[in-house]
Parts: sequence; C-alpha cells; structure tokens
Amino acid sequence: MHVVPSMILMFLIPVQISSRVRNKFPFIHRYSGRVLLLMIFIIALSSIALSLIMPFGNWSEAVGAVTISIGCLVCLVGAIYHIKQKNISAHRIWMSYMLAFALSPIPMRPVFSIGIDGFGFDGREIFGICMFIGLAINLVLVKWWLSRSSRYATSSLPDNVVS
Repeated sequence: MHVVPSMILMFLIPVQISSRVRNKFPFIHRYSGRVLLLMIFIIALSSIALSLIMPFGNWSEAVGAVTISIGCLVCLVGAIYHIKQKNISAHRIWMSYMLAFALSPIPMRPVFSIGIDGFGFDGREIFGICMFIGLAINLVLVKWWLSRSSRYATSSLPDNVVS
C-alpha cells in the first residue's frame, strides 16, 4: 500500500513535469495527473498508518509522517483548486510544493545514513528528525527553483504561502 504507489508516483512525476507531454499530449498529462492524485492519497494515508501501527522510530516518526502527509494533501487540494480555476501558474506552484512534501524521503535517506554511520546516532531516535530535515531541504530547493523561474514569480498565492 505504500511502496507500489510510491513507485508509480516516481514514474508519473517526469510525465507530469515534461513540457513536451503537457503541450503535445495534454490528455496524457491530465490522465496521469488523476492517477498521481490517487497515488498521493494512498501514499499519504499509508504513511500515516505505517507510522502509527508499525513505527520504526519513536513518536517523532509519527509526527513527521503526519505532518508530511497532511502537507502533501493540502498542497494537492490547492493545486486542484487552481487548475479548476484555470490558474496554471498557481497550479504549478502548488504541485511543486506537493512534490517537495512527497519526495522528502529522498534527501532524508542520506541524512539518516550520515546520522547513523557518521555520528553514531540510534536510527530509531533520529528517524523522525531526518524526515523533517529531508522536508526542509526539499522546501528550500523548491523555493529556490520557483524564485529563479520568472513564469512563477507572480501568482495568486498569498505571500505567506510562497515565502
């Protein structure tokens, strides 16, 4: 319930961000976006369930998983709202932040390894903290990328959401 949807998500992300697919095959972009929506929903719910039912780490894992999952779902709702309003720029911003939440386990893994191997921390104790560090890295990268993209410099998002 978590790994297979995550693999599908990893396959769909390049399809979604490809300007060639969006421009030449908009139906593929829309259809894969709907599948992505379902995968994010399944991943978020399974992440919360795994952290509460079968946690690897301590209580911070549950806090991290719930925070990341809710953040991912909130950004997804914002993206859906804006695409229904035909505000493509705001839709892309919300989707960028959703990906920052959804992909936070990627930078989390090396941070986790460094914490265990480099500093000798107990993996169970630092797992939740590493989730937040991975999320912070992704949020900073998305903010940097959006600030460098003139297309996304202006949007209908409040300043406190983008900043």
